Amino acid sequence: MPNRIANDPPPDVAQFTHFIRLESVGVFQCPAVPMVPPAIILPGREYLELLTAGVVLDDSEREYGPGTLFWHLPGEPTVHRTRPEAPYRCLCVQFAVAAPRRQVPRRTLAGDGLWARALTDELLAAFHDARCDRDALALYAYGRLLWAAKTAPPEAADGGPPPPLRRLLLLLGERPDLLQAGVAELAAAAGVSPAHLHLLCRKHLRSSPHRLLLERRLQTAKRLLAGGRRPVKAVAGDCGFDNVESFCRAFRRLTGLAPGAYRSRHTRPGATAV
Repeated sequence: MPNRIANDPPPDVAQFTHFIRLESVGVFQCPAVPMVPPAIILPGREYLELLTAGVVLDDSEREYGPGTLFWHLPGEPTVHRTRPEAPYRCLCVQFAVAAPRRQVPRRTLAGDGLWARALTDELLAAFHDARCDRDALALYAYGRLLWAAKTAPPEAADGGPPPPLRRLLLLLGERPDLLQAGVAELAAAAGVSPAHLHLLCRKHLRSSPHRLLLERRLQTAKRLLAGGRRPVKAVAGDCGFDNVESFCRAFRRLTGLAPGAYRSRHTRPGATAV
């Protein structure tokens, strides 16, 4: 679940072109037991596990659910602790690489469960299709997973976003009506008080509820501007801004461009608003 707004440069291509090949794409379903024997990652490999269902536990009993991405390097064990009542299921992807190196945290909340399941279906279908260009798929899979990990919310020292904050992040991606909400409505959607939501955002996202909402509004605005021809004023209203002036100021401040200029940059020449 990406959180960048400004025109940040994409990751250096060298960061994901050191691999040799995509070796395997599969799914592991943990049985209903508290622990399974972990596998140790082999030299020259990077091994990824993307949770699509159930729960994984760390040594402190903290739970991680669907959308969590574990990026393992040689010598590290795969995930192996779960809850018997909610055994985990995960996408497993292995790359052979020339020089394994830590580019992202070993564990990130890369997306939500819907995203994880959709990506799993896509990569499984492509890898096991005899017509698939494996080199192209390797570039796509590695780059997409690396990008998801790099743009994931930062994890605090004592673990990832707690369930209320994860719930809110998921709802912001699924419910366009929340773009019109205020902090009180966001807190209600998360199931906490406004004061507690402020604490959670500061601790786990290094942000505030207002900033989180503003970023999501502008992310949506960027998609609407680049993918359609609605007038800027209409886009502002769709994204929860009271007036077009405040929208334009916020958009320019965080992207460096006016909404019209952003649309021109990302729209086919000659297209006009309706």
